[in-house]
Amino acid sequence: MGIYYNKSMENALIAKNILKILVFFDLFDHPLTLLEIQNYLGGGISLAEVWAGLADLLERQKIAEQSGFYFLTGREVIITIRKQRFNYTNRKLKIARLFSAWLKLWPFVKIIAVSNSIGDRNLRRESDIDFFIIASPGRLWLTRFLAAGLAKLIGQRPTQQKKQDKICLSFYLSASQLNIETLKLSGSDPYFDYWRRNLLVVYDRGGWEEKFLAANGLVEEATPLAGDRTGKLTAPIRFFSWLGDGLENLLRTGQLKIMPPALKEALNNSRGVVANNQVLKFYLTDRRTEFLNRFNEKINELSR
Repeated sequence: MGIYYNKSMENALIAKNILKILVFFDLFDHPLTLLEIQNYLGGGISLAEVWAGLADLLERQKIAEQSGFYFLTGREVIITIRKQRFNYTNRKLKIARLFSAWLKLWPFVKIIAVSNSIGDRNLRRESDIDFFIIASPGRLWLTRFLAAGLAKLIGQRPTQQKKQDKICLSFYLSASQLNIETLKLSGSDPYFDYWRRNLLVVYDRGGWEEKFLAANGLVEEATPLAGDRTGKLTAPIRFFSWLGDGLENLLRTGQLKIMPPALKEALNNSRGVVANNQVLKFYLTDRRTEFLNRFNEKINELSR
């Protein structure tokens, strides 16, 4: 009797967690497949257990299924939206790879990824292309200068009038501090968790994606990187490192000086705007609290 009770409680918990996952992705018009739900559940949940949880939710009419996709009841329209956005994302990834072809020539650039895709290739047609870049320690401002300079030179910086398919370069991370847990909101921050898991890597300098995921507890321990274990520069002539350090300091001073007033005001005083030796993050509009509130409201509604 005790074993049956415990198993029933476990199944109910799995169903509850599945519903939370589907509610969150519904905020972004993104239905999920069986395997995707299993992946987001984590913790070694079997397909049979996922299926049992889905069957329970289907029976209670909390969710529906069509064409292999699961979604909240009455939200069939998001299947078409998902298919459309898959194609939009593929187009944007081609642009991202072309843009990255020059950036990856610099040895201090470790990872170039497209971010803010909550779900599998779920970018809107009208959206710009948000980049997340990991660079060697002491090369964040240099990386930002090169990336933003290139985007400006080729006319790919987003503006208020035109954002579609433009290059947004607002998030840089040092390879010496790959864990970004400190950037989460206090308490619950589901957007951050799914954002971190859904980065679309377009360039990886040999094993850094695995290292990033491991540092954030998303995969098992990463394989050590041969010849570049710390992320520090390995230039054969020390002179070039000194030159790089001087250039980094110069570019930091210059970029902070010309930074728009709104960013300066929010600098290190906002969840979305952070600038230090480990992180450069310039998001004036941080919608994570909004998404959290909408998520909680929907969960409460479905629980009644």
